[in-house]
Amino acid sequence: MLFNNPSEKRIYIIDASSYVYRAFHALPYLSNSRGVPTNAILGFTNMLFRLLKEEKPPYWVAVFDAKGPTFRDMIWVEYKANRPSMADDLMIQLPYIRKIVEAMRVPYLEIPGYEADDVIGTVSKELERMGFDVFIVSGDKDMYQLVSEKIRILDTMKNRIISLKEVIEKFGVEAEKIPDVMALAGDSIDNIPGVPGIGEKGASELIRKFGSLEGVYERIDEISGEKRRSSLIQFKDQAFISKKLAIINTSVPLKVDPGEFRFREGDTVLMRSIFKELEFHRILKDIPAPERIEIPVITVVDEDGLQKLLERIIKAGIVSIYLEDPQTALNGGIGSIAFSTDGKEAFYVPLEQIMKSNLALYGRFIDMLRGILEDQHIKKIGVSWKMQFKILLRNGINPEGVCFDPEIASYILNPSKHSHRFEDIVDEHLNISVMRETAPGLSDEERGQFLSQRACTGCLLYQKLYPEIEQNGLLDLFINLEMPLTEMLAWMEEWGIKVDSEKLKKLSQEYERRIRKLEEEIFRIAGRRFNVNSPQQLRAILFDELGLPHIKKTKTGQSTDSEVLLSLSSLHPLPSLVLEHRSLTKLKTTYLDVLPQMVNLRTGRLHTSFNQIVTATGRLSSSDPNLQNIPIKGDEGRRIREAFVPEDGCVFISADYSQIELRILAHMSGDEKLCEAFIRDEDIHRSTAAEIFGIQPEEVNQEMRRKAKMINYGIIYGISPHGLASGLGIDQAVAEDYIKKYFNRYIGVKSYIEKIIKMAEEKGYVETLFKRRRYIPEIYSKVRSIRSSAERIAINTPIQGTAADIIKKAMVDIFQQVRSERLRTKIVLQVHDELLFEVPVEETELVSSIVQRRMQEVVSLRVPLKVDLRIGNSWAEVHD
Repeated sequence: MLFNNPSEKRIYIIDASSYVYRAFHALPYLSNSRGVPTNAILGFTNMLFRLLKEEKPPYWVAVFDAKGPTFRDMIWVEYKANRPSMADDLMIQLPYIRKIVEAMRVPYLEIPGYEADDVIGTVSKELERMGFDVFIVSGDKDMYQLVSEKIRILDTMKNRIISLKEVIEKFGVEAEKIPDVMALAGDSIDNIPGVPGIGEKGASELIRKFGSLEGVYERIDEISGEKRRSSLIQFKDQAFISKKLAIINTSVPLKVDPGEFRFREGDTVLMRSIFKELEFHRILKDIPAPERIEIPVITVVDEDGLQKLLERIIKAGIVSIYLEDPQTALNGGIGSIAFSTDGKEAFYVPLEQIMKSNLALYGRFIDMLRGILEDQHIKKIGVSWKMQFKILLRNGINPEGVCFDPEIASYILNPSKHSHRFEDIVDEHLNISVMRETAPGLSDEERGQFLSQRACTGCLLYQKLYPEIEQNGLLDLFINLEMPLTEMLAWMEEWGIKVDSEKLKKLSQEYERRIRKLEEEIFRIAGRRFNVNSPQQLRAILFDELGLPHIKKTKTGQSTDSEVLLSLSSLHPLPSLVLEHRSLTKLKTTYLDVLPQMVNLRTGRLHTSFNQIVTATGRLSSSDPNLQNIPIKGDEGRRIREAFVPEDGCVFISADYSQIELRILAHMSGDEKLCEAFIRDEDIHRSTAAEIFGIQPEEVNQEMRRKAKMINYGIIYGISPHGLASGLGIDQAVAEDYIKKYFNRYIGVKSYIEKIIKMAEEKGYVETLFKRRRYIPEIYSKVRSIRSSAERIAINTPIQGTAADIIKKAMVDIFQQVRSERLRTKIVLQVHDELLFEVPVEETELVSSIVQRRMQEVVSLRVPLKVDLRIGNSWAEVHD
């Protein structure tokens, strides 16, 4: 506790309105994924929870300002006239703050005709008379006049308590004299006029000397300084009005009953509902979860029981399944499995137990289950389906008919959400709790309950979320793209990619020698040895000892980031050597040292994970390891890619969409010139350069083309003149002229940008061609930088997201044709706009034709899609 007071007659009076304003201005713009601004709500809520945790209030009450005028407005028409009207972003948040106060069962007061200050003052003094220790939770200095032996101010933002001692230190007078000081000094925030030319320091001196405002005027002749005395005389009436405005009224007509302020536990169900809507995930962790759902479980251990279960599944036509992760299964294999057809009860099949007791019976169970799982006419609901699909594949079962995965559904409905973990989805949409994970130590009964909970809640989520997907026009995207993609990614993860570990190890040793050699050269130039990887030590060398100019500052001192070092490289040789050292060190530690250790000893291949529900744009990402970040350009990245090789008797085919985002921009904008350029297969960057520089296309040199390329792609990302100037190293006025000329040539692009921003403002989201949505709540921000960033996201997302959808659809189409023709070709990697195939030599011609046709015909656009195909014996070769 901030104040150690053992008395239970302790109350905390929260200056709610003031605190909401402080939180709103103290925290940056925040919102949930649906666009509700939340910074004031979050700040206020955090204050309440901190108060609960640190103070454990036996009594508390929140006080709000009531709507409408107060007695002070009658005294002084311009009272608080300087305050701007309430920001829209704040006004939207006030109802939520009231809901939270009610859900937490915090008593609250608001009295029409009186400000919160007056209510707080009245309640404080009354409770003081009743023997309470009173803590006013506020940072408002107006409250200081209420401080006494029993009344203190608790400022949670600054983590301090204001007592009589601190009041005197700040104002130089006793608490009750503060209105006299304010009468002379005024208050610009509340527009209390005071007396011009006095100020807070002068006012404190006068009140200390003469005792009160009245004393000042009774002895006005004793005041030195003609100018000050003249101002006091001239503005006497204004001074006394100011005192009336500054005095907190402690006689508001209200009945103070401490029993009404006694602490009560909050309504956790209501709190969780509000915080889930606001997406306050950290706060949710501190609130007791709803009771864990207990599922009626029927355990199936014999063939007769299994037959009845299968008949029930066939009759229902749909079943939710959940398999045990083999990592927790004692003997590998499938482990155990649970089924539910209605979400009300589950059937638990302990395959692990059956396998240990009767191997022949286990085999018959697997055969019987295979019939159901591979029957495409029976719909399957699969929780975390990619993981389950891989388990079945490893056990010779190729399931069909899977129509729903709650995690994919959650992602489709709102890709900007913080989490799509199954447990969070269940909590959010069903308001129930499930067991979080299995462990080897669980009993068979506990394991059965865990699997059954997932099977049942999978059913319930299907019943709730599937209609939402349909209502939002997302069914085609979900059924025909994302769900098939899940299974295809499972195949890719199972296949993996072959890596020459010895090549990587030798390369690591070479890099180690180069790094050490670089360090010796760095030390020679610096004049002493130091830790090259330490920003602090590098900062001392660059700026203190070498005297290089300061470019960018951080909280800890002058920046030594890559941008700064690049700028300094033209002035001194050391920064460029440090950049090279960093690059080699990162490649060595991230890839060369790590990748060989991640090769699966059983398969001899590297099995990355493809993340389907992470990025807001719909793009896939990879992890463990992340193969998408291996540099494409430069010799260093190429040498790492040389270690990625096909199996004997196979080659790699790389298929890469050419300028896909610009082609999508042409389609979406309908710009005639941009479309014509792609239809004629012109060099779009050369055409743009010719227009911007006012020359013929044949006169465009490589530097001009490079600048045009940056402009073309920069437009997709909503680049500003400042950003373009920085990227090209040119004057901002020149960059602005380039952008102006671009839009003069491509009028349709400018119209598209204006249209898409307007759509984002009207709907709160933008869409890809496949109707994938991305919510952009920041589009409503009043903060210019945040809104500008939101506009850039609005411009880019339909283009980048459509590119992601196109390549994912192409992957699914190619995969399905390869399977239908029983080819041995494998899709082994997807990186941005590129697909990498491992192809038996004899299938090369056929697969090249399939890939080219499927990728180019995956969607019909105003302009043709172009695919570059390359064949090689390593990942590096297909990029040469």
